[in-house]
Amino acid sequence: VDGGDKLSPLYNCFLTIICNISPYAKTLSLVTCVKVVNLFELFTSPRFFYQSANNHVYVALLLEIFNNVIQYQYGGNPHLIYAIVRRKQVFDALDNLTLPQALAQAQARSRSLQPIVNQQKSPAVDAAKTEIMREMPPAEENNNNVSSTIPTATDHNRTIAQLEQEEKHSVHSSKKFVTTGPRFLPNQAWLDKVKSELPLNTIMRLLQHLSPQIDELISQSEFALDESALLEFIKNTTMVGLLPVPHAIVIRKYQPNAFTSLWFTAFLWGVIFLQNQLLPLFDGASIKLFTVSVVN
Repeated sequence: VDGGDKLSPLYNCFLTIICNISPYAKTLSLVTCVKVVNLFELFTSPRFFYQSANNHVYVALLLEIFNNVIQYQYGGNPHLIYAIVRRKQVFDALDNLTLPQALAQAQARSRSLQPIVNQQKSPAVDAAKTEIMREMPPAEENNNNVSSTIPTATDHNRTIAQLEQEEKHSVHSSKKFVTTGPRFLPNQAWLDKVKSELPLNTIMRLLQHLSPQIDELISQSEFALDESALLEFIKNTTMVGLLPVPHAIVIRKYQPNAFTSLWFTAFLWGVIFLQNQLLPLFDGASIKLFTVSVVN
């Protein structure tokens, strides 16, 4: 999400896959829980939320993922519950969103992105980027950067607070990636639609019941409360009768569209080409990917 728009056609596809398996996720790892909640914070940030009138769809899918885990796999996922409680202000802000707040955030987003857009259009900046690309070492350094993002065994020894602090850098650094396009300003009809499509009821009830108990537990402790004790408290706290009646599990099927079809076509042909280098079946210099559109 914070790496530009190359994968933007696949956001819906990826989130749908996670949503389909979330009711059956018995034990999510600490790293996964922190990253999913950070993804929610990124999707609800003004930079992304007000980029398009339909971007709230991704937020709705993430909320459904949380609801599925809370309703069906609560006992085995205390890390996710605690990560949600720690980001209570993000959920409160979304639940209490008003039209004046939405307009102010959207206008602030437009003002903050304008200098970056102007800078990207500058010939001097383009020349500097070209010079930097020439001086960059080839693939070895990039491979190191990719491998550094893969969770290791030491991630399991860290706390949610430590992982959240490390993830904040990637969330804030995503601001440098800008998508230009028609300016979107929210209105009352859009806000009513967003409110009706975001399933916040289950999470808000969870936070209303669990957050005060955790705050009280921390305040009653004479010493710094270990995170494992909080996780054990969450695991042993029953939510029966406090949450809404569990909703039916919804499994969504893949719906092909022009954007995902184009991406998968390019990806598959790229794999075919790269896997046939020992015995060349294709002339790499002559390959060009193109699409044919049939107009009725």
